[in-house]
Amino acid sequence: MGKIIRSFLNNMPTSIAKVEAAAATHDWPRVAELVHHIKPSLESLGIHNVSAAVRQLEQGPNGAEAEQLPLPEAVARLVAQVNRALQELPQELS
Repeated sequence: MGKIIRSFLNNMPTSIAKVEAAAATHDWPRVAELVHHIKPSLESLGIHNVSAAVRQLEQGPNGAEAEQLPLPEAVARLVAQVNRALQELPQELS
């Protein structure tokens, strides 16, 4: 588990920065690709409170799920929860 946490801590900041950059330019297909790539890491660490945002971002602007957040808000929710995990996970390595 320590190896998974260290990998997350090392790689996720770059991945999340790429998601934010793609979202800033409204490149929703790229956001979907990036989110799909980080989804297994989120799931393996039990970061499930972003499941709805992840699902929505994977679908992009053509998603048909009811009561969706605007895509920029879904990105903000994902980023906030990942940043929270990045702050809390180092304690798991101690």
